[in-house]
Amino acid sequence: MRGLKNIDETSQLYAIDAIRMHYEICHNQWENINRLKQTIENQIFDKQGKTSKTPKRKETLRIIGSSWQFIDSTYRIGKLANYIKGLSHREPQYIKFENEIRQVKEFRNIYQHLDKHIKTIQDGDNPIMGLFSWVCRNRTTSVTLSLGMLAGHASVHGLVVDRLERKYVKEMQFSAGNQDLYLQETKLSLDEFMEYFDKWLNENDYLSDQVIEPSTMVFDIEALINA
Repeated sequence: MRGLKNIDETSQLYAIDAIRMHYEICHNQWENINRLKQTIENQIFDKQGKTSKTPKRKETLRIIGSSWQFIDSTYRIGKLANYIKGLSHREPQYIKFENEIRQVKEFRNIYQHLDKHIKTIQDGDNPIMGLFSWVCRNRTTSVTLSLGMLAGHASVHGLVVDRLERKYVKEMQFSAGNQDLYLQETKLSLDEFMEYFDKWLNENDYLSDQVIEPSTMVFDIEALINA
């Protein structure tokens, strides 16, 4: 994530726009993930907290899809930050986010280059589209979701437990190939970077008080033909 030279003003403004839009996508996908976690918990546990059913395929597909979308948009924010001239790379928020993006890139490559990665799957690897794990509301139980085939001799793992502290080490984890990504740490790093980024935008008069609403252009083919 090093700044690119000779970026004109228009390119910089487009990059700023894209960063902020991808952050909205991340925020929406994060809300989806947390909503789906609760929905799935309600599906698989009965009123006594015992496992009673399997989650619906629809919700499982959505939470895995939202996780990949969140990861992809986070990575794109990191890449687009290269286009912003004058944004200091020495600030702690930038450095922390830069380090996180390196991990996100490796993880995202599994999905981005799926056609090539399929050929390298080893026995014991996670399902190609990933495993999603989280700590439930009661804090004593976790759920690990998968969708798709497991490679031979796969040993599916969920969240790590600290036996002395009697609690889970992490609260949310996405796994694919032979890699794990702790989504809450990614989200925290992203939020801290965006707080720094918005402050920098404000200080440099890139932010406006005006809220930009969607615009609509409607083209009627009959009107065009008769014009």
